Amino acid sequence: HFDKAIFDNLPDVLGFGCQILTDAAEREVFLVSALGVVSGILPNVRGFYDGKYVCPNLFVYILSKYGTGKGSLHFSRLLALPIHRQKLDLNKDAKAVYEAERLQYEQELKQFRKQKGGTATPPEPPAEPPAQMLFLPANNSKTGIFELLAGNGGKGIIFETEGDTLADAVKQDYGNFSDGLRKAFQHEPISYYRRTGREHVEIESPCLSLVLSSTYDQLLNLIPTIENGL
Repeated sequence: HFDKAIFDNLPDVLGFGCQILTDAAEREVFLVSALGVVSGILPNVRGFYDGKYVCPNLFVYILSKYGTGKGSLHFSRLLALPIHRQKLDLNKDAKAVYEAERLQYEQELKQFRKQKGGTATPPEPPAEPPAQMLFLPANNSKTGIFELLAGNGGKGIIFETEGDTLADAVKQDYGNFSDGLRKAFQHEPISYYRRTGREHVEIESPCLSLVLSSTYDQLLNLIPTIENGL
């Protein structure tokens, strides 16, 4: 187990949660997974390493048997839950504004079509706002996860207590975004083409954090071989 001195010298945001948990394994799982969550909510922190700027985003994987303390993992998600909920509220407000603008656009377009000739120009449709959230669902398609990441400024956290959720997604032809995870880990550009708007989107420097837990069998579903790359 971790040395007691580690827990005695933690900042309050991490130390308080560790003090509540009495089981040593649960305390360690919380601490390690909390580091992964906190790494995804430090937008103003970066360092210069090996010739380029890197952000503090971590990929954390808790690997253990059933009944050995992984249950405390979900407590670490609570650290960033207020941020996630705030983003959802902002998303709800933006959607309401968009719907109002869309109705106005349809009325103006209808009025424009009634006019025959003239010099009036057709109205411009409003742009649909991106979905704002902090925790990006792993149960997603490849384009879906990239759209969410792009809509949130290239930042986000994938947090799943069951590794199978991510493993099942990346095994599907439409959901295999394993390459995107590898690129995000190195802050390498991710690009994709959105067919609905015929738009090319590029995320120049993705900052993605990942927190997963699973048993060893579930791990093999996600990373079947050492040459997998992920």
